[in-house]
Amino acid sequence: MSKTDTDVTDDNFPISNSQIAEYLDFYVSMIGSPNYAVLINGEWGSGKTWFIKQFRDDQEKKSRQFLYASLYGVSSISEIEDQFFQQLHPILSSKAFKVGAKILKDTIKGAIKVDFHSLGHLSGDASAQFPTVDLKNILESSENRILIFDDLERCKMPPEEILGYINTFVEHQGQKAIVLAHEKEIKSSKEFKRKNEKLIGRRFTINTDFQGALSFFLNELENSDAKKPLEANSKEIQEVFRKAQHKNLRTLRHGIIEYQRLFSTLPEKAQKHEDFQTSCIQTFFTVCVELKSGRLAPTDLKDLRHKQAKILAVRALSKNLNKKDKTEPLPIEISIERIHRNSFEEIIPTELFLYHFFEHGSVPESVVNNFIEGCQYFFSDNTPAWKRLWHIWDLEEAEFKAYIGSVCSDFYSYKFVTPGELKHVVALLLFFSKNRILPASLSKTVKAVNKVVSYMDKHNLIKADEINDRIPVFDDSYEGLAFLDSRSNEFQNVRRKIKAYQERRNEEKVKEESSNLAELMIKDSKAFLWELTISGSNSTKFYRLPVLKNVPIESFLDSYLRMEAKKRTDIYGVFSERYKHLGEESPLIEELAWLKKLRIAAKTKQRNLKQPTRFHLEHLEREGISTAIKLIEEHKKRQTVSKGASK
Repeated sequence: MSKTDTDVTDDNFPISNSQIAEYLDFYVSMIGSPNYAVLINGEWGSGKTWFIKQFRDDQEKKSRQFLYASLYGVSSISEIEDQFFQQLHPILSSKAFKVGAKILKDTIKGAIKVDFHSLGHLSGDASAQFPTVDLKNILESSENRILIFDDLERCKMPPEEILGYINTFVEHQGQKAIVLAHEKEIKSSKEFKRKNEKLIGRRFTINTDFQGALSFFLNELENSDAKKPLEANSKEIQEVFRKAQHKNLRTLRHGIIEYQRLFSTLPEKAQKHEDFQTSCIQTFFTVCVELKSGRLAPTDLKDLRHKQAKILAVRALSKNLNKKDKTEPLPIEISIERIHRNSFEEIIPTELFLYHFFEHGSVPESVVNNFIEGCQYFFSDNTPAWKRLWHIWDLEEAEFKAYIGSVCSDFYSYKFVTPGELKHVVALLLFFSKNRILPASLSKTVKAVNKVVSYMDKHNLIKADEINDRIPVFDDSYEGLAFLDSRSNEFQNVRRKIKAYQERRNEEKVKEESSNLAELMIKDSKAFLWELTISGSNSTKFYRLPVLKNVPIESFLDSYLRMEAKKRTDIYGVFSERYKHLGEESPLIEELAWLKKLRIAAKTKQRNLKQPTRFHLEHLEREGISTAIKLIEEHKKRQTVSKGASK
């Protein structure tokens, strides 16, 4: 095959997309057949398809005609024919004319003008695999018809067969063809190399035109309300992708589409607040990039700060043990750093909001409301002073003076009884003293806050957590805000005291609220089941907590025997379900000793019972209690093996 003097190129040759477009314009406008195809190379998501479709749209304004075929997943030549046929005959290719279209295609099958003897390299019956339509005779203005083949590397057929097929049009029928591929993903063979050298006369590598693609994708939104803030923050979006070195335009387009949904969940005041939208867009697209890059999973979004605290704690422990930490940052560490941007900044939207959006596809109204009410951009007269102080970077002198006065007055009057708020205020006072924002020295402030916390504990002023909220997490934030300077020794020491007081109060509250479980068995067996297991009920408040160990064995068995016989299966359900999914540090393991004592007592109790009550208790002991014991013991064995393997 003869080629022009422009048929040698280098993928690393510094050429812009506009220059590629200029060459393609020269190529498609040639009079006569060039006898070679042009290949556009580029990584997945680099914008090859978007580029060629833009080029095609511009060329069609010059009355040039194209046929486009996506090779993604194509396993036979007939699938390519179908794509061409649908573009040539859209009416005949509609559902109403599918049968007629097939008949027409079969009728003109013999009209193809191809020398099949030269195509013996194809597997199977060549005449059955090659074009069923004679493009030379059937198409109007055949000299202007250009063929585009996209996603060569994703074709299920051997790539050399596809190149042979394309060569049929280029060499035998004088057509012009443009091939799009990610060449590094193509499994090369000697035959492929031979046909590649024969067919491809010019090769270019596409450059990701981020700004052009962004403008194009935004224009597709048309009348979307989200279009205005996205356009206003186009530079911020581009900077997110630049910092992450992420060039995949599919991620960009997906993010723009998804942001429309997020935007629609926000109240009007949030939609119209420019600074809020800037923060929201920066965080949202950062998360999109991290998710698409595989460094982050949607489930990670629920407790990013907790994961960060755990990683930092492990690294700190290694440092204390005089071990040099030579490990590279974990992927999730990179994601957390990019999303939070600095250690104190509140992210907008909150982690919980993002978790619901990306994991479940929607955000509960309560989560949206809490997020907006707690956001610095929408503070109201009801916003607590400590939360305003947390945003000290935004405060004027008069504002700071008013808020610090209010917070100090309430703190030394023992009014911050919620553990999370108390820890925030302690962190603020220590941070301000350490940075000489307050006149009191750090040592004096440490002494003062310890005195207040000790007094509050002595007089039981620190509230217990709500049992439904008792989730084992890392204690580094509250209401979406990280404790300021939470890694300082001064704060860590006070926090440990508050946590110890808090856990003691929690334990007392659990004992108090679980004291009536035995009676609940008799009054409402379903409620008893729901309180202790994961269910569709809103109540399930004890399913993570080892409350059964607080129930006297005799009281439990007595209540079981006093129940209506038909309701005893609910109690069996507690033991069969409660221990199925034990977490890594599940406190339910603490119930093992209680279960073993209960099994012994149940066996003893059976001897004096009549049937079928005796059978009922035997079944509970054998299938319920013993099964629960087995599940816990197997879990403990797995934990032991896992810890041994990690040493």
